[in-house]
Amino acid sequence: LDVPHDIRKMFQHSNPHQGRVRSVPHVEGNFPTYVFIRAQIPEVSRATVQNVYDRVAEKLPGIQPLASSSSTPTSLAKAEFHLSLSRTVYIRAPLIPRLLNDLHTNLRRSSRFSFELTRLAVFVNDDRTRTFLAIEPTSAVDQILKNIQRVDAAFALHDLPSFYKDPRPHVSLAWVLGDCQAELNKHILSLFPNQHQSGATQQGIACEGNRKWCINNANIECKIGNRVYPLSR
Repeated sequence: LDVPHDIRKMFQHSNPHQGRVRSVPHVEGNFPTYVFIRAQIPEVSRATVQNVYDRVAEKLPGIQPLASSSSTPTSLAKAEFHLSLSRTVYIRAPLIPRLLNDLHTNLRRSSRFSFELTRLAVFVNDDRTRTFLAIEPTSAVDQILKNIQRVDAAFALHDLPSFYKDPRPHVSLAWVLGDCQAELNKHILSLFPNQHQSGATQQGIACEGNRKWCINNANIECKIGNRVYPLSR
């Protein structure tokens, strides 16, 4: 017998991945791994960063925070953000201690540093299925790039892929399905006229007075599966 439509709807669940496509198939025993710096929004900057997101969301309704709670899906206040120093790679358990050892060895030359995030940018993932609203650092960029090189060198010892060519370090704030790079750039330029498409000349939008988004004494960490390992001295 056919099940009535109203009954079928009771047992249909919305897509838990919100339309996102897994670019790498799940393989039992493979651990997703990446190196990163935590980028919690400081309390003094939350209203400014939230205002940026809200204004963009008015122009692009499909956009949503990269990390937020289900109870407050449009709030960035308590979301956990990060700045990636590597791609996400997949490794097997026997490689974990060796990779961590090589990361520690290469990063022990890295001293703690601080930087500011003030410059909006737009990125698209490799398969162009998602577009990201991001914010870039405007200080200590050379130190961040040097640490990316150190991570790349450790990854290369195990034939793991290096970071992107000509990397632009950034913290992704929000995402929208599809390749919306041109549209999102247009909205940013109209909402924040002091922004320029050239990454070298973009002006800060979240840096009013003492409300800068500052990352002080940045900690470098590695997440493997569900475990996080500190790498900084």
